[in-house]
Amino acid sequence: MRQIGVFTGSLLILVITYVFVDWMQTRCAKSLVPVGLFWFVLTLLFEVGFGRFVAGRSWPDVVSDFDIAHGALLPFGLAVLTPAPLLASRFRNRNRRVES
Repeated sequence: MRQIGVFTGSLLILVITYVFVDWMQTRCAKSLVPVGLFWFVLTLLFEVGFGRFVAGRSWPDVVSDFDIAHGALLPFGLAVLTPAPLLASRFRNRNRRVES
């Protein structure tokens, strides 16, 4: 069930980022790449911190969420989250050119 959550969560991230990328008021890669990296760090800190200190999971159990070889898909979600601002901006700008 958690695997489905990664795919739906990734889709939601892309959609929400697409909708709000103009709100960020930047279109250059120099500004959007750090935003994606910041989201990556925040998500990583949340996942590890919540899993370990709120849910009380052991360190090996928390680390297992990152083990792709054993079916964990969190790295996939992070791989979608990190470039999301840049991808959304490029896709939105491409759509504007087509509509013009």
